[in-house]
Amino acid sequence: MKSSLKQKRKDLEKVLKKEGKIAGIKEGKIAGSLEQMLVMTKRVMASLGKTIDEAMAILELNEDEKQYVRRSIAT
Repeated sequence: MKSSLKQKRKDLEKVLKKEGKIAGIKEGKIAGSLEQMLVMTKRVMASLGKTIDEAMAILELNEDEKQYVRRSIAT
């Protein structure tokens, strides 16, 4: 009976570890995407001499993305 519980625990730990890894990858992709939007906005501003609003319009950012870029540039 004890070995069965140990095996179930190992199996559960394995599943949770895999789920955690998947969640971490997803989170990393989102963070990378947001960071790339910030970089691209800054590039458009610098190379084309555009304002932040003009640059974000060129890049067709949605409202959430715009808020992220504005917060990041402000800090």
